[in-house]
Amino acid sequence: MAKTTEDIGRKRVATFEAMTHDLQQVALDFASKLGKKARMQCLVEYDMGTKVREIIEEEAHYGSNAVQQLADYLGKQATAVYAWRNFAGAFDRQFVDATASEPMSNGEYVDTKHFYAMMKVKDGRKQRKLWNQVKQLSWSANQLEDEVRSTTETKNERSGGRKPQTPVSPSAGLESIRKDALKVGNLIPVICEHSCDAIDEMAPGKVDEKLLDTLTASRATVAEMHDAAGLLLGRIDANIDRVERVLESQSVSEGEDLKKGSEESTADEEEVNETPLDDDFDDDFDEDFAPEASYEAEERDRVPVSAQQATGGKKGRKAEKRKTSGK
Repeated sequence: MAKTTEDIGRKRVATFEAMTHDLQQVALDFASKLGKKARMQCLVEYDMGTKVREIIEEEAHYGSNAVQQLADYLGKQATAVYAWRNFAGAFDRQFVDATASEPMSNGEYVDTKHFYAMMKVKDGRKQRKLWNQVKQLSWSANQLEDEVRSTTETKNERSGGRKPQTPVSPSAGLESIRKDALKVGNLIPVICEHSCDAIDEMAPGKVDEKLLDTLTASRATVAEMHDAAGLLLGRIDANIDRVERVLESQSVSEGEDLKKGSEESTADEEEVNETPLDDDFDDDFDEDFAPEASYEAEERDRVPVSAQQATGGKKGRKAEKRKTSGK
């Protein structure tokens, strides 16, 4: 069930009482600053809207394309600049100041989006009732917008709302729709409980033609969304199938490249091993690595006879001994 004003108030009071004294002072200071920020935002946009009205009325002084030029300079859409003008024309500045200064039951404050949503309500009595609900039930601007759409006749409503921006990349587009789908998925159980269940139990005296129109319009939109989701699901399935096939093809191609590279490396090694040595290399090899017997014979030929007698046979050793002893 939806939270009542008492539930919100009790939770806020309980939270404040659970704080330490010093934290309570910080909380009050922060709440005051947030209130001033919300109030100033509303008054700043209101005053800019007043100036835009003056610019439009004094076209001869400011120029015929002044609003568009102003929007371009500020990096805004012209519709945003005109919205400021409409805001200033729909409310009294003193009322905006007082409404923006008073906190809702949860301690938060209304912002300019609340005023923009409320501008669509032309009935003063109904507008006052909605403002009371905003304050008591702490409605966000989106919640107020939904309530206004469901209870107020709107003119020239565009199908599908604001045109979405083109995604900067395919992945960014998919991530955007994934997040929106998660929001819708989380919202559906809430709507089923707090809207559909409530209508099932609604007293006959509260059932009217406007409720039927809202139900019919909601069903038509949900049905369109269902069809669009089915189309998107089919496209994503086809994308998944193609991407899987491309990745599989890439994997096979990489494997073949590795295999080809390995075969070429093996062929190069075999070619090196099978390359015949030239005759000059064979001769040099035979000379450098001749049998050991030939090497020893060659060395004996190089050694002088005296050296053989000094280090060699028996006669040589005796002669050396005689020289040493002096005999």
